[in-house]
Amino acid sequence: FSDIHLTSGGKEIIGLDPLGRLKLALHDALYNHPDAQHIVFTGDLAHDGDFNAYQSLRKVTQEIKIPITFMMGNHDNRTIFSQVFPSVVFDINNFLQSSSSIDSYELLFLDTLQAPAILSEKHEGFLCEKRLGWLDKKLENSKQKKVIIFMHHPPFPVGFKAMDKIGLNNSKIFFSILKKYHHVIHIISGHIHRTIFGHINGFGFSIFKSTCHQMPMQLDSENVKLSIIESGAYGLLLLQPDGLVV
Repeated sequence: FSDIHLTSGGKEIIGLDPLGRLKLALHDALYNHPDAQHIVFTGDLAHDGDFNAYQSLRKVTQEIKIPITFMMGNHDNRTIFSQVFPSVVFDINNFLQSSSSIDSYELLFLDTLQAPAILSEKHEGFLCEKRLGWLDKKLENSKQKKVIIFMHHPPFPVGFKAMDKIGLNNSKIFFSILKKYHHVIHIISGHIHRTIFGHINGFGFSIFKSTCHQMPMQLDSENVKLSIIESGAYGLLLLQPDGLVV
């Protein structure tokens, strides 16, 4: 699931109820795919990074028995999230980065939040030296696995002029680390609110739509706040012995 953008006090986003949309998506996923081994939320959990929005997320997910990984997006706030989810473990540098193994796969979850939206107008993604060091070490220690990297901000331009300005702003060093190894098979991102698949810098990638509001197909617009009402979506990853199906 990506870009669920939960709000407080019944606040709508372009006339949509983010919590209601998430509940529909979760119901559909849990009904149709009860055999899922892992659930991932790839950031922008809360639209304004506020306490009540994270409380709503906790309430709607607390009865789910499938393991869940939560990630940070540019609209999130690490401190407030940790207050609502005290059991979620941050890494040694207090970033929400983690990993999980499923059969022959290693899933790496990166924290690309530069600064909470309520504290900064910078919605670009960023991986500091400590986070990049964590990634490098994890890749070094997982050479016997097929690695899938999850990150909120895409580390490459996707063709939407506005969103490309607030992607990962140090993507060159990110890819320089990945290219040291040969077992990263795919990159999963969110942020764009649009389904996008492709291959770049030698890596396959997938980006999923929001469960709430979507990005209209106005590629040349420089307005990052453009939104349109369309069906929400979630993604499925089928980890097979001989490859990945998205």
